[in-house]
Amino acid sequence: MLEGPQGTLYGASSEAGTIRIITNKPDPTKFAAGFDLDGNKIQHGGLGYAAEGFVNFPVTDFAAVRLVGWIEHTGGFIDNVAGTNASACIVNGVRTFPTWDGQPHLGPGTPCPAPGVIGAGAIDNSRYLRNNYNTVDTRGGRAAGRINIGDNWTVTPSIIAQSTSTEGFFGYDPVVGDLQVTHFGPENSQDSWQQSALTVEGKLSNWDLVYAGGYMKRTSHGIADYSDYSLFYDRVVGYGSYWVGNDGNPIMPQQLVVNGGYFEKWSNELRITSPADLPVKGTAGVFIQRQLHNIWQQYTMPGYGFINPYGNNPTNNYGVNPNGLATSLSVPGLDNTIWLTDEQRVDRDKAVFAQLTWDITSQWSVTGGFRYYKFDNSLQGFYGFSATVYGGGSGVAQCFGPPVTHLAPCQDLNKDVSDTGWVPKANVDPTRSPPITWSTRRTPRGSGPAA
Repeated sequence: MLEGPQGTLYGASSEAGTIRIITNKPDPTKFAAGFDLDGNKIQHGGLGYAAEGFVNFPVTDFAAVRLVGWIEHTGGFIDNVAGTNASACIVNGVRTFPTWDGQPHLGPGTPCPAPGVIGAGAIDNSRYLRNNYNTVDTRGGRAAGRINIGDNWTVTPSIIAQSTSTEGFFGYDPVVGDLQVTHFGPENSQDSWQQSALTVEGKLSNWDLVYAGGYMKRTSHGIADYSDYSLFYDRVVGYGSYWVGNDGNPIMPQQLVVNGGYFEKWSNELRITSPADLPVKGTAGVFIQRQLHNIWQQYTMPGYGFINPYGNNPTNNYGVNPNGLATSLSVPGLDNTIWLTDEQRVDRDKAVFAQLTWDITSQWSVTGGFRYYKFDNSLQGFYGFSATVYGGGSGVAQCFGPPVTHLAPCQDLNKDVSDTGWVPKANVDPTRSPPITWSTRRTPRGSGPAA
């Protein structure tokens, strides 16, 4: 662990310091293997287990391979129950929506109606009742090779991959009960990623040279119940009167949030370091990186008795919801979808860095360095409603071009920011006193995703 600031050598994200995690490397000198097994139970929750193992085997006297694998199940501790929260219009697992139940909007203080008829003003959560329902399942593996080329050079390729799936919700409603919620829809997530890396280490004379390159990609998907917010919008603003079906009548206004993402990143760094036993020593290098992030947030209103929580769209075959949000109110091309975020962000970074340390005496050292950087970040795509919802204040009504992302109806977002700069650093380090450090920090500007 390196104390901060470390922005000179490691970039803008290292102001507070840098933690380097070093995994065990393949060893060509011996065979080794091992495993661990674990079983557990959460107090007032479910059962869990974990298993992991590794094997290291030499291929030759100068090369080896190391394989690692793991699997883990974490038990749940939250119960989805047929509970009561009168202030949220929930009684014994039945939630009643004012507008759908026929109650006129009376302003921000519109009270909860009496429990309504399921399917005609109210819904229940009987389909989703489950104890200890917030489970987590993880599995993954890592493979690494090591090739020693002579006495001074080593090549280490590696790949690591992991997938995680979750069920349920990881908070609770104290009004309903300790470690309990009353939720009314599907709740789960899937997250998988893999990373490939190549490290080359060697010496040029007595100087250390290190190249590190990597490529990572990550895919995520999730869905969650958003009916709390639907109720809030209905009671406070009266939005329930806007949420109608193709027949013009108010629909069951529960919303579901569908999120997804695809992320990829590649990076390359080359650094050279002088011998550590010299009174004046230093490190210098270059760095280049590119990150791409596809961002997806879809808010669906599939209506009562839905069979397709994702809305009716060209990418799924889960069926049609006859009682969902009207096609005329939906984001074009995505029936039952009241809001869509479909964006792509790309970050490009380059840097040159150097740092020099002078050991003046055995008690005092002085360090100086800099990092020169250049970045170019862009964000484009679509976010918002259809042109007919809430007066068309955002979304389709603001589009200025054809779609540039996968399922967007058009483009209403296009931002780009780029800049160059440098980060200096100076440090005086007396052995028996706290070090004195001066540094500036400039965080690269960028555009956050529009929610």
